[in-house]
Amino acid sequence: MPDVSALAAPKRKPREPGAAAQRDTFLHDPRDNAAACRVRAAADLAEADTRSTINGRGVLEASAAQWTARAALLQRLENSFEARKLAGGEAPLSGGADGVSAS
Repeated sequence: MPDVSALAAPKRKPREPGAAAQRDTFLHDPRDNAAACRVRAAADLAEADTRSTINGRGVLEASAAQWTARAALLQRLENSFEARKLAGGEAPLSGGADGVSAS
């Protein structure tokens, strides 16, 4: 039987604890920043114009809309990270001051 481990997707490096470490690893993957998502959306829209079928255009236009929505979400996160950085605190990503949510 062939070795299928070589076919597996590459592993991401493990995240270190803390908001700063998560923010730093957050920006490594091109899909994980707003600017790259906007570029991808623009590329999909440009490609949609070249498609001769309605379905081909629809698929790419839907993809562009998804990339645009992802870019908006990531932009809000990036703005939040920057605001926390400027405020001088490393607030936990969720929960109270001690990082434990009060459920």
